Amino acid sequence: MPFVVPFLFAFGLAATPVLTRPPQLAADTAFYNASAQPLRSRAGAVRLIVTTPASKGGVIQRIYNANRVLLEEVPYSDTETKIREGVALRWAASGELRGRRTYRAGQLEGQAVTYFPGGTIQQLAIYKQGQEKSKMCFSLNGQPGDCPLENSAGKVYAEYQFGTPILERQVRHDTRYPALPRGETLLLGQVVVACAIGVDGKVREIRIYKGLGPVYDREALRVVEGLRGTFSPQLVDGEPVESFYTLGVDFIPPVTR
Repeated sequence: MPFVVPFLFAFGLAATPVLTRPPQLAADTAFYNASAQPLRSRAGAVRLIVTTPASKGGVIQRIYNANRVLLEEVPYSDTETKIREGVALRWAASGELRGRRTYRAGQLEGQAVTYFPGGTIQQLAIYKQGQEKSKMCFSLNGQPGDCPLENSAGKVYAEYQFGTPILERQVRHDTRYPALPRGETLLLGQVVVACAIGVDGKVREIRIYKGLGPVYDREALRVVEGLRGTFSPQLVDGEPVESFYTLGVDFIPPVTR
């Protein structure tokens, strides 16, 4: 496989340092503290999130640190649904490109690349409709090698701001068993809802991961969309990143007498 690395670089996958200019603060700039709570002004903010219209439609969200260095750029199809569409980029605080992913209708599609400091490729994965089809990993000198097992070193996962027990209690309280036509079988089961947790801790891109049926799925989506509060974002080496979160919504048939 010695031909792999030159092949990848020929397609422009090598990382290059990026000059990041301070954002021009505007009405669409949001400020957040270290706990991902929104602030009214820049005072005390450790993250700035600037949303601007994209040239080909939709919007682009750019995330800066307290020093106003660009850390992440994510394209969305519109401001309401916040479904990712296009190429998302992630940088280190030094300005070096650390990751590049392409999304279609909110799902990973094509190449997802991560880079070592210095610009050499660390990992290349191929996705089709959100499913990983293949993955290759490389050493610092660019030689292909085995991919390390996933571990949690340097990673803090997203968590509901009021804690998991409160989240589960809120979901149980808000869930209503759907009204079904007479004679239709009442189901006992769970709908699994997947969503994205942004670097601002907000829930977006809510969708059914494992359904139970149309009426149950609609109710599960309603419950998750109505969650009160936000999440603390996932941290990788101390930097907040967008992540996926799954939540189960249980349906227990009402007792009839």
